[in-house]
Amino acid sequence: MRDYFDEIIDYDFQSERDDTIEEVPKEQKIVISDDKTVATNKLISEFEQKVRGFIKIQLEKSYGEDWWNQCIPQDVKEMAEKRKSNKRKVEPKREYNVLDFHNFFDYNNIMLNKKNWNNVFKGFFHEKYVVQAPFEKLSNIRNDIAHNRFIEEDYERCKTYIEDILKFIPD
Repeated sequence: MRDYFDEIIDYDFQSERDDTIEEVPKEQKIVISDDKTVATNKLISEFEQKVRGFIKIQLEKSYGEDWWNQCIPQDVKEMAEKRKSNKRKVEPKREYNVLDFHNFFDYNNIMLNKKNWNNVFKGFFHEKYVVQAPFEKLSNIRNDIAHNRFIEEDYERCKTYIEDILKFIPD
């Protein structure tokens, strides 16, 4: 007697295919793994590190060593600390910086926080949309990469959004 899994393996899925379904246009096809996906992920990763350092330096300059307690929105701080604590349970011997446990979009929220915006980041970006719009788009691309929904055009879009923000951040 054949078991359930043998039947699945032998099942002819192709015969069940609905030929009325239109093919996805080439420009909309999802790229599972290629050089552009890796390059885009690397761009976002390097950008995230640069923004993280920029935020820390600027808040530290403005508020001193206690900047974390003074400037990070409470909900953002609590989530980062919770993620760090959970990671420590899995890998207790490693040292972690709590900044490494922010979600990508948290950087946007930290900079646009009213106090931080008015006292620190407005002087760099001048208008909130300069930060907010590209961060939203980059966050979407980052999520698409993580969930295998990346399309080739995302690479060029990613570069543009990153450049739109980095031109306001000093080296």
